[in-house]
Amino acid sequence: MLQREEVFQQDWAPNQLLHRDREQETLLQVLGKRSNHVLLHGPSGVGKTVLVERVRERLAAEQGIETAYVESMDAPTATVLRSVLRDLSGSTPPANTPQEDLSLQLYERVNGPVAVFLDEADDLHETTALERLFDVEGLAVVTVVHDADEFLAAAADRTREQFHTGVMHVPKFGSEELAEYAIECRGWGWLGRDSR
Repeated sequence: MLQREEVFQQDWAPNQLLHRDREQETLLQVLGKRSNHVLLHGPSGVGKTVLVERVRERLAAEQGIETAYVESMDAPTATVLRSVLRDLSGSTPPANTPQEDLSLQLYERVNGPVAVFLDEADDLHETTALERLFDVEGLAVVTVVHDADEFLAAAADRTREQFHTGVMHVPKFGSEELAEYAIECRGWGWLGRDSR
């Protein structure tokens, strides 16, 4: 029985990220060192978005690294750049701001380590957004997709080069991990306390 309807809201995430410690620590190490770019991939439902949220929180709290998050599905380059600028500066540039001006504003805004997380970015290779972000010194790009091979096969040479050593897979959960999540769901309000 459903106890808390908010668990089905798109922006809801559990307080705990179970069975993703290795992935979380690896991302924190890679992003904390310098402007490394990472292609994070895995099937739907494995916790990529929640992993990104937790890493963002920890980068800010533990390392003082600024972050930006962009829901990138079907987003043109200008939308991606505006979203990054919004997260970093707190205000969104006008919709009619030329792409070149957005790139320049971003270049001027980044004066220390910044990590940009591009979620649901499977079709982002069709834009110039990644190339624009790669041009900004001090900015690390984490691109989240479902299938890395498919994404890289369709991407430009420069994009493939940027992710050459930074491809990270988030695997499906095993049976024991899923069982532990089911037990935890009771505490999150998905199941009634008497559910079996």
